[in-house]
Amino acid sequence: MPDREKTKLSSPNSLLYRWLEVLRCPRGHERLAVEKFLPSPLLHCPACAARYPVINDIPALVIPDHKEAVADFCRKYDALRLQEGWASAMPNYYQSLPFRDLSERHSREWQWRVKSFRLLQKWLEQNYAKTRLRILDIGAGSGWMSRELAANHDVLAIDANAGPHGLAALPLAQRDFMAVQAELECLPIASNSFDIAIANASLHYTRHVEAVLDKISRVLRPGAKLIVMDSPTYPTYAAALAAHERTKIYYSQIGVPELAQNYGGLANTIFLQQQNFKFACLRHDFTKILLLQKWGREKIGAPVAARFPIWIGERRQLPEEKKPAGRRRAGAVIIQQRKLLTYAFRHESPYWRIPGGGIEPDETPEQAAQRELREELNLTITTQRPFGPYFRPKNIEWYFLAETDPAKLPRDNSLAPEDSGTIQWLPLEKLADYEIRPLALKWELIEYFTHQS
Repeated sequence: MPDREKTKLSSPNSLLYRWLEVLRCPRGHERLAVEKFLPSPLLHCPACAARYPVINDIPALVIPDHKEAVADFCRKYDALRLQEGWASAMPNYYQSLPFRDLSERHSREWQWRVKSFRLLQKWLEQNYAKTRLRILDIGAGSGWMSRELAANHDVLAIDANAGPHGLAALPLAQRDFMAVQAELECLPIASNSFDIAIANASLHYTRHVEAVLDKISRVLRPGAKLIVMDSPTYPTYAAALAAHERTKIYYSQIGVPELAQNYGGLANTIFLQQQNFKFACLRHDFTKILLLQKWGREKIGAPVAARFPIWIGERRQLPEEKKPAGRRRAGAVIIQQRKLLTYAFRHESPYWRIPGGGIEPDETPEQAAQRELREELNLTITTQRPFGPYFRPKNIEWYFLAETDPAKLPRDNSLAPEDSGTIQWLPLEKLADYEIRPLALKWELIEYFTHQS
């Protein structure tokens, strides 16, 4: 294999391909296909024919009919946040958050957010030590939390704002997480895909909290956790309603009354009476002293102040959800004379798979790929570069470009192991014509070998 193939470790859209099998059309939750990948990817939904561009490496998975309204909201919201000092055009402003507010306009508030984040880190370490989680950051804003969590976990960040003060705020080099533009009310995510969902200072930016919680429960696995933090929350529904009325007056005074439609106060009862989650309160406010001060002022007639609790909800298991998670898989990409080795399965809808199989508990993905090729095809392989991991709703898959003895390679149309199909060598130039699974691997291979040719 040429040296250049050994050194080129990722395709331009490798992060998109890793998450492709988890992404869904926001309208009908159908699987998305790649319509083109160069110079910029375009996704489409075969079911409804909607097309979704990928801009700044961020798929714009907003329902087409909602695009103008979302863009209008983001423009007005950006202008407001710049005016209030929660956004900035200063160089390195977003790269410095949350630990330093370069504008110094909200330094104290950012210190509180750091306190919340440290508590979240501690909780994750105590409950998931040495476990790499799949985390959904809901309403991620500029993505600072996703950036921090991505050091140890696989993170997908969602926000309606994909502009320079939203998901594109951080330079691409600092985005080791997948960023997706989407509305909270229309999560374009496959069911049962995440271990943890975090709504950090975001859940109050929705008109229909109960409906959003229902959609979040759908994308979480049974027993997974939803963490709601740093959203203003009130002890009673009446207090939350009064706060919303004050917010409407504020937005009207500054000339953007329509923004109040996307802002709602949260009440404790929303969490305590949830059907999809069993919630417990990890923290009632930033500090006990602050909570007592608010309580004291309210006793002498002040309006009920917002608390900033951290709620942790365990997603309840439904009766029909007894099926275990899928087995992790690894395989080997073998190329001979510009053709790809595959197993062809001739069912009602034909498809092709890369040789490989399940990963045993004591194996690395690379070791599993080597063992499977030895057991299935009596091939000893030398792995060169990885493709993936590819995140699927219930499992993860890894593949490795590999070399082996050409004399031992199976012949085209011979019987595949265990009568599971037939061997088929697919021309690299025609891979797009075949239903190769996982779909994300197919498109990364097409892109990779296009650059190699």
